[in-house]
Amino acid sequence: MIEEDLFSHLSMNVPLVNERVYPLFMPENCKKPAIVYTLIIGNDQQSLNSAQAYGSKYMFQIDIYATTYPSVKAIKEQVKEALYSFSKFPHNLSSFDGYEEHTKLFRETIEFNF
Repeated sequence: MIEEDLFSHLSMNVPLVNERVYPLFMPENCKKPAIVYTLIIGNDQQSLNSAQAYGSKYMFQIDIYATTYPSVKAIKEQVKEALYSFSKFPHNLSSFDGYEEHTKLFRETIEFNF
């Protein structure tokens, strides 16, 4: 399953988070920095000549959380490098900054397609 492969790849290739990579949400009181990945869309692709699926298209979101802005930016660069070395190449990769006032954490969100 692509989610398991992505989890494993990010855990091994983003050393700044020390394997703190989680699906869907961060556990309460987990150490920071940390990464949360979410499958936003998963579509089967079908051939026009048959009703059989011939592939899949995925859209993921990765949220990076850190206590400082420079840290979240450095982790974003490691995540991008990891994604570009993944078995499936990311397309339409975009990112944006955020800050969560209630947790006092900086956030970087990355969205992309496989």
